[in-house]
Amino acid sequence: MRIALYNLHFATLGGGERRTALLATHLAQTHEVAIFSSGPIDKNRVRELFGIDLSMLNNVVLPASELHHTAEIAAWSPDLFINNSYCSRLHCPAVRGIYMCMFPEGKPEGLEGYQVITANSDFTKQWIASSGDALAKSFTLRLSRWGRPQRRSKSS
Repeated sequence: MRIALYNLHFATLGGGERRTALLATHLAQTHEVAIFSSGPIDKNRVRELFGIDLSMLNNVVLPASELHHTAEIAAWSPDLFINNSYCSRLHCPAVRGIYMCMFPEGKPEGLEGYQVITANSDFTKQWIASSGDALAKSFTLRLSRWGRPQRRSKSS
């Protein structure tokens, strides 16, 4: 499976970037993975800060304008797209998509192309639920005691 991870803020090397790097490394054990970012990832710095080795991963640098990001990622033909970029409203460029919401801002829009939406807190979960998005209404996002989101149907 070809998996595209999207994170435009990789240069900040914060918690979201650690999460992206860890997820990419794990998925790359059995899949072809590429991280799409706004600039080249300093893989040595990631290894120094987080102890995560990205040397075997593809890093695709996107153009400065987000206007063409969907097309650029779609051209790579991913089977799964994981959006882990702060405040992204990028439409899902793959058949299957996961939107990882960490810090909500503004009105939740553009989530309809994603089959799974994750939240890192109850506040974030409420923000997602406030959208008119059918997915957010169909599922509740339950947080385990470790903060990992789990998707559960309301009928369960």
